[in-house]
Amino acid sequence: LNPVHTVPTLDDDGFVLYDSHAIMGYLIGKYAEDKSLYPEDVEKRALIDQRLHFDSGVLFARYVILSIPFLIRGLKEVTEAQKAAIHDAYGFLDTFLQNNTYAAGNNLSIADFSIVTTLKNSNVFVPVDADRYPNITAWKKVMQSLPYHDINEVGGEIFRAAIESQLSK
Repeated sequence: LNPVHTVPTLDDDGFVLYDSHAIMGYLIGKYAEDKSLYPEDVEKRALIDQRLHFDSGVLFARYVILSIPFLIRGLKEVTEAQKAAIHDAYGFLDTFLQNNTYAAGNNLSIADFSIVTTLKNSNVFVPVDADRYPNITAWKKVMQSLPYHDINEVGGEIFRAAIESQLSK
C-alpha cells in the first residue's frame, strides 16, 4: 500500500496517499467546507506549505536522526551535536513565531498541527527552554488551549513513556 512503509497512510476509495503533511492538505481540499486551516489564497497557502516543509525537512528530520539511535540502537543520552541540531531548528521556529500567533501567521493552519506534534516528541530529548525560546513557549500555550490538544497529548505521552523506559534499561 505504501512503498515507504511509513504512517500515516490514507486509502480514500482507492486513492492512496502517505505523509501526514500531504494527507492533511488532501483531506481539506476534498472534504472540508471550511478551508481556513489550508486556505485557497496562494500566498497564505505558500507560507503554510513553507512551514510544512520546514517541519518535514528540518524539525522532523533532525528529530528522526535523534530518536532512531534511542529506539533502535538503545542509545542512552543525547550528544552535543544532536542537541545543537535540534536547538538550531528551535531557533528557526522561534523566529517564525515572532510577531505571529501561529506558525504561518495569525491564523491556525495545518502547519501548526504538524509542527506541534514534532515538537512534542523532540521535546522529550531536548526540552524547549522558555527563556531561550519565548515565542515557542507562548505558541505551545496557545496550542494547548485548543480542543485538538488532547488528541496529540495521548500519542506524545505514549512516546515519552517508551523513551523513558528505554533510558531506564
